[in-house]
Amino acid sequence: MSQLVVDIREAEADFASLTARIRRGETILICDASLPLAEIRPLPQPSAQRRPFGLARGLLSVPHDFGAPDPEIERMFYASV
Repeated sequence: MSQLVVDIREAEADFASLTARIRRGETILICDASLPLAEIRPLPQPSAQRRPFGLARGLLSVPHDFGAPDPEIERMFYASV
């Protein structure tokens, strides 16, 4: 991976070509009056691998009354009628 040092005015004038270089994997160090100001580098790309089916099996449990009506919500709903 290579690093390119660029003055801030040059970066402003030709940002499109700098982003193209970043896409190719280069790191850009932007300087202002020879002092480092910012470093722009490509972000790691997410893995293209799919997660295996059932990865969280056994880690979660659904309560037996999951679909049962909630008395408090019913009370609030019917109180407004």
